[in-house]
Order: sequence, then C-alpha cells, then structure tokens
Amino acid sequence: MGALAWPADRASGRAALVALLERPEVSEAIFLASPSLHAEVAAWRARPDDERGRGIERALVKYVARMAARATPFGTFAGVAVVPVERQERLEVGAAAAHRRRTRVDNDVLFALAAALARQPEARARLAFAPNSSLTRVAGRLRYAEARPGADGRGLSYHLVAVEPTSYLDATLARARGGATLDALAAALCEDDPEIARDEADGFVAELAETQLLVPALGVAVTGPEPIDGMIAQLEAAGLAAPAAALVAVRAQLAAIDARGLGATPEGYAPVVETLQAAMAAAGDARTLDAARLFQVDLAPALRGAVGRDVVVEAERAIEALRRIGRRGEDPGLVEFRRAFTARWEDAMVPLAEVLDEEAGIGFEAASGPGSEGSPLLAGLPFPPGRADRQVSWGARERWLLARLGRAVAEGADEITLSDDDLRALAPEAAQEPRLPDAIAAMVRVGRRDGQLELLLESAGGPSGARLLGRFCHLDADIAALVRDHVAAEEALRPDAVFAEVVHLAEGRNGNILCRPVLRAHEIVYLGQGGAAAARQLGLDDLLVSVRGDRVILWSRRLDREVVPRLSSAHNARNLGLGVYRFLVAVQGQGVDGLGWSWGPLADAPFLPRVRRGRVVLERARWRLDADELAAPAEGAEAGGDAAVAAVQALRDARRLPRHVVLADADNELWVDLDDAL
Repeated sequence: MGALAWPADRASGRAALVALLERPEVSEAIFLASPSLHAEVAAWRARPDDERGRGIERALVKYVARMAARATPFGTFAGVAVVPVERQERLEVGAAAAHRRRTRVDNDVLFALAAALARQPEARARLAFAPNSSLTRVAGRLRYAEARPGADGRGLSYHLVAVEPTSYLDATLARARGGATLDALAAALCEDDPEIARDEADGFVAELAETQLLVPALGVAVTGPEPIDGMIAQLEAAGLAAPAAALVAVRAQLAAIDARGLGATPEGYAPVVETLQAAMAAAGDARTLDAARLFQVDLAPALRGAVGRDVVVEAERAIEALRRIGRRGEDPGLVEFRRAFTARWEDAMVPLAEVLDEEAGIGFEAASGPGSEGSPLLAGLPFPPGRADRQVSWGARERWLLARLGRAVAEGADEITLSDDDLRALAPEAAQEPRLPDAIAAMVRVGRRDGQLELLLESAGGPSGARLLGRFCHLDADIAALVRDHVAAEEALRPDAVFAEVVHLAEGRNGNILCRPVLRAHEIVYLGQGGAAAARQLGLDDLLVSVRGDRVILWSRRLDREVVPRLSSAHNARNLGLGVYRFLVAVQGQGVDGLGWSWGPLADAPFLPRVRRGRVVLERARWRLDADELAAPAEGAEAGGDAAVAAVQALRDARRLPRHVVLADADNELWVDLDDAL
C-alpha cells in the first residue's frame, strides 16, 4: 500500500489516519485482521483522546504500519506475485482494483464442522471410517495418538494410547483399511462369527470410532484440492447432501466477494457467516463462530515488469559470503537421537514406530518439565527446559567480532562493511564449513539508497525452496508451476531416493499454512489426510530407521528405497508438533546448515552495528532495550499528549536511535516512526 510519512503534528496525523480508514480496501483489511478493532473505529473517531480512544488509536496505527512496511503476506495487508528476472528492473504495482484475491473459510471452521458431523448419528452412519494413521504395533500392543479437547476448551492435545490386539480388532482394522461404514464393519463381524449378536458388533465398532482407533474419512485434506472443495467431495460421496450444499453455497458467496475485488464491507460477509453458522447448528454444534477466525484471505497484487538480474547477482554474492564465514552446526535433537539409537541398536535397521515410542523405544526430543508426567506424547507439545548459562568458545573469530564492535562504538558508527580480508579472517577451517542444501530459498528486501540498489538479505536456507510458497499454490497457477518445477529439479539430484511429502494436521487452524496441492509422488501420512494415491502413501508401519555415521536414514519396506522426508510449508514444526512429526522435519534438515550473520557470544550486547557486504545488508543494526529504559515511554503512552513524545525523544537521544526503527519479537516485526505523534 506504499510507504507512509505522517506529519509529526497529532491533528494532521489523525486526519491522515481517518483518510486511510475511509478507503474501502484499508477498512476491509482492518476488518479481516481484527473485526473487533474495526467495530471500535467509530468510538475512536468520536472520542480519540480518552483512555479507550487512545488504546484504539495505538492499535490502528500498528496495523497501518504493518500494511505500509512489511511485505510478509497477511490477509490483504500484503500479497505474493510472480515476476521474471530480466536484465533491468521495471516493476510497477497496478491499481488496487486490479489486484486478485482468494478468500477461504478458515480451516479451523471446516475442522470443527467435520468433527460435529462425525458425532451426529445420522451423518456418522453414512461416513466411511479407516484406521487412525498414527496406529502402529509396538511390543505386541497397538499404539496410537488420541486427540482430546485442550484444557482451555480450545485446540486439541494428543495422548499415546495402547490397546491389546484381538482377532476381532485386527480383522476389523484390516477391513477398514480402504474405508468402510460402521454398519458394514459390524455386519462383517457377524458374518465371520455367527455367535456375535448384531447389537454387540454395533457396539464394538462404535467403540472403535469413539476411541479413535477408527477415524472418519471427513475433514481438511493437507494435500490435494482446496480444503473446502475436498470436503464437499467427501460429503457428497457419503450422501450428506445438506452440509455439502451449505459449503457449496459458502464457496459461491466467497467467490462473489472475490470477484468484486478489494473493499468488501462487514455486511458483505454477513451472508457467509449466516450460512456457516446454520451449517454448524445443523451438525449439532451450537457455538457462536468467532468472527476473527472465520476467513483467510490471500492477495495476488497486480505486479507488472521484472526484477533486475543485479538483484539476483547481489543476493548470490551475499549467500556465498555467508557460506564462506558460516559455521557447521548440529541439530541437538538429532545428535542425541543418533547417540541413543547407536547405543541401543548399533547399525541395525529398526521399525520407526518402535524407535520413536516413548515407552518401548527412545523417543525424540522427549519433553521435560512437570507437564510430561503421565503422557508420553505430552499433549503433543515439547516443554523447553529452563534457560541455563551456556559455554561458548572464544577464538580468533570472537576476537575479531569484539574488536570491530568496539571500534564501531568508539567511533559512533552504526555500520561495518566486510572486505575480502574480513571474509578470510572469519572463514572457518575446511572441516567446519557449512553444508548447503541441494535446494534453497532466499528472502530479500529490495530498495534504493541515493538511487543505488540496496538489498537486505533476511534469510537463506532449505531444504527445499518450496517451503515458503507451498501454501500459495492455490492462489496462483504460476506459483504452483514454479514450485512443481523446483521440487522436480531437487528430486532429480537424488534419483536413488524417494522424496515423500510429510502430511500432518494436528489442529484445524494450522491448515491455513499447511494445506497445499499434491507436490510429490509419495507422502508420509501421520494424523492427516493426503491427496496422493493410496498406493503412494507411506504409513509409519512401512518405515524403518537406521544410523550410519552422522546420518539418520529412513527406509521404506515396501519400496525398498531410502525415503527423504520433505515439508513444503513454513510451519514451525520443531516447537509445536508431535514427536513423530518433529522427527520427520528434523531429518529433512539433517546435513545442512542455515546461513546468516551471527554475532556469536556478543549477540546480547546493548548495541550491534549494521553489517554490510557490498550492496547487501547481512544484518541490521540492533539496539537491545531493557525494561527500565522502556518504563518512561510506556508511562508517557498511557498518559498521552506531549508526555509520550517527550519520553520517546529522550530515549532516542540517550541511545542514539534513528527516526525509523523496527520493534522485533522473534520474526514478528512492527515498523515505528519515532517522530510520529500518534
């Protein structure tokens, strides 16, 4: 939406904010991001200077700053488009009316609707059921992950459940492998053993469904067509005409909103909300849907022209510089896994389910803390240990960093530039050089300073380069084609191995970033629905694991080939996933190292200068502010008026802060103009 430059004067700043909010596309962007904040705009305009008004104003300013200064796709704040690389840059952003959008039902809603229908007796009788994809046989028992409502009533937790196998259970699970109704499974039991009464058979298979040994073939598909399209097809196949018709109506309503372009009003979304609410009620779920969690919108801006080849050249040079000065690292989880595996099984090839079992095997990154008691899967979440002092090495590299930092502070410089000599001084021994993945993606911000090209290299790494774009394949056919070409090129480098997409969806909301088309011929399915043909889906019971030196090797019994797991999504699996999922994603990244500038043991310094290599900024300047320094600005913000401005300016003077800064919390960033009175 373009950069903003609000005058310092509060009145004119508010006038500019009002003018922005009156633009339909800006108003809709706020509504989609926060319906409750959108509803408060009128109260702010009526009384902007009281306590409530100031709070609303601060929130509005944050959202507008997000629109203006951060390109990461988020609703209609920012989007994604494909342009070619040519000799000269010639980019032009078209008018807002030319942008394309894709509005989808939040996957959490589809997830909840599927769960409600599966509980409804009439619908349940029509649905096909299949064995839980986490089901494995370990140490003579059947084990699987059972989903339970979270302690706060929202979300799900997962618990490891073990049951004793019986001939009836084994036979029923085998019959259900390709999908079968509960009625058909009960009838088969009676046919096999005439002594089993029909009501006993019905109760038996109902219990299997209730305990999730059998799960319905209804829900959000992780790979395949758009989630709503896939769910409509599932409902129609089961003969559930009413909920299928409701979703068809929702799909048409959203398509109509998209066809009108940006600037839809809350009233324009009301019919969709009513249809979804009615569908949920008809399924037996009477909850009021949360307006803030109903829709997901992706934006494809009308971007014309091309990126200059010099951008690619400079980015490649920066990546090469980081490769030269980087250090080899090891995933501590995999290091411990290799140690424990070798101590127990040496070089044997062992069923993956047995190895990862928390009771019979060694698990992976076992959770720590009091919450781990009594639940080997720890509700699906790892509890990080308390932060402890860590030992760091101190050598020539660290001495160089300290000297350059000290010189920058002494000279009042906010930037250091790396020369060829600096790269040689920072280069590690050959044995410690970082290992690059076969397929890589880079995030680069492109700008100009005094008419000259300048880049900020935000990140570079893999595998693969498809991680950042997988979820946008449904938005744009060009993106989908590029991702498929990239994936095919990566796989061609290892023709001996089977590349398998990891299919996992523990909670519906995660589907908003996890759902993607079928990108690879094979899939590893674990607590999720995959779109690949059944013959190309690999279950846990098919996978073996071994350790060879510093490599963890997955192997398919059926295919008799090595399996290379891949997750073509930016989902942060390491901190939020179940153990099996975290393990598969960890194996994806083994043998490669991330690329990025590191200050090492100096990373917590109060000030760190910008680091540049040629025309590329490798690391931005950084100021670390403690709570005492922020106390006065916080008090000023609460008081409002001149007190806030004075407190911020005093902090700027004391810490030599520039006018424009970014407040960073991990990868969440907010651009701030410290001269802006709002």
